[in-house]
Amino acid sequence: MPRVVVRDATENLVADLAAVFDSFGGIRKLASGRPILIKPNAVNFGPGQFTATEFLEALFKLLRDNGLNDLYLMEACTAGNMTRVVFLALKWDALCKKYGVQPVYLDEGKTRPLKLSEETEPVRINAFLYERLLERRAENFYLSVPRLKTHSMSHVTLGVKNQQGLLMPFDRMKDHNLHLGRRLVKILEKFRPDFTILEGLTATIYGHFPLLRDLEKSIIPTKVLVGGDDVVAVDTVGARIFGYDAREIDHLRIAAEKGLGCADLSRIEVLGDLSRFRERHPYLPELQIPASIRRIHGRQMACIQGCRGNTEIGIDMMCGDYGGKGGWNFVCGKDIDKKELEGLSGPILVVGPCAAAEVGDYLKQKYPREKIYIIPEHNDLANMSGAVMRLTKINYFRIVPVPFFSSGLALVRHLLRGSHARVANPLLKARSR
Repeated sequence: MPRVVVRDATENLVADLAAVFDSFGGIRKLASGRPILIKPNAVNFGPGQFTATEFLEALFKLLRDNGLNDLYLMEACTAGNMTRVVFLALKWDALCKKYGVQPVYLDEGKTRPLKLSEETEPVRINAFLYERLLERRAENFYLSVPRLKTHSMSHVTLGVKNQQGLLMPFDRMKDHNLHLGRRLVKILEKFRPDFTILEGLTATIYGHFPLLRDLEKSIIPTKVLVGGDDVVAVDTVGARIFGYDAREIDHLRIAAEKGLGCADLSRIEVLGDLSRFRERHPYLPELQIPASIRRIHGRQMACIQGCRGNTEIGIDMMCGDYGGKGGWNFVCGKDIDKKELEGLSGPILVVGPCAAAEVGDYLKQKYPREKIYIIPEHNDLANMSGAVMRLTKINYFRIVPVPFFSSGLALVRHLLRGSHARVANPLLKARSR
């Protein structure tokens, strides 16, 4: 029976973390003197999107106090940004320097190919990751420390989904649609953490990307840590905190079916009290997209897990948080009713392979004088974000909370070390007939 610790978080986070590890023999016994590779959430620098900095500092202090000095903090942030800039904005670079932790930017440097099950084309992962967690797996301790979050595309984003960040940004685009749960399990087959702790000092609800206008309702004070050595079991308990059964969550159900962990709460030994978590929290955002942006969804394949979900939250962010402009149109999905494409006014954004193939040429011929932006890939966050910025008339540097000089210097270092990031492309050109 897998064991999962549920620990109320106090002001003494170092002691709280030690208590979680002590239920499994202590961190020194678990790590056995091996280098520790720490994978946090650093999706982006916005509130509610990253593992709490005070949690990481307490973790670093605990590890150093236990004589564990070979430490790495590794991440590749979401497409549309650079991990160096995210670390800079969160001051994680300074935190790593303070505690002698080596930052590893997984979207930089040499890569190695990796075949996922049932896929013909290999994905690419950072060479450091390939060496440490595949070739020399037993010699390294892999510690996953994601934030406690709901997710509009997968109900929750905890330990299993945290590993999406191990792939290069381009390779995360495949199956980022209704097949996302199965794709996450394919990654889990290759990478299984030795230990997972969900950081729940606060938790994010209403999806994974809380807008600034909604922070008060989207970030709730859960004050809990959840840890164990079975990542699926840990996620099952994390889902229960939000009011969800693991059977509702594709990637947890599939992972359990494949024998990668336990997703049955009745078969998990929970050390701690879950009784205070009684609510079922929403995982979908409450969008407030301006009526002047016309949205046209196909009757099929307008996937909340990809083209539709990411684009609409991006539109809402640019308009709601930064005052972006409307007066344009968004099209996605398959089996689109041509009647809905009549009388369109203003530029048109077509997102995803389904809509691009079905109506891309049709729209260019029907509206030859309009600017038409076509994003023909699943979940192409870089080009989609760039197009939305152009359409809403938002400058990228208004969003990045880092001084221009510092972010520019980070960009230079990122490029010199070999970039694999897919930064938001504000220069994306409209397609003409």
